[in-house]
Amino acid sequence: MGMPDINSDWRSSYVMAIRELDRVRLKFLVTNAERAVLTRYREIADSPDHHDERVQMSNAIEDLEAIRLSLLA
Repeated sequence: MGMPDINSDWRSSYVMAIRELDRVRLKFLVTNAERAVLTRYREIADSPDHHDERVQMSNAIEDLEAIRLSLLA
């Protein structure tokens, strides 16, 4: 049994968060997605590869921050 693919984990966490409509659940999912993205950033930090994924993660973090800000309104 191998390790789960963290790369896909951050994406699935992100998609779950951006599709959620329930505000209470959304807070949890946004936090979970942010953690997953940051974990992946740490995993690939020393690699010169993964440029496209880094761009995608940066965009995802911006989206998640926007959702978090909308929750404060």
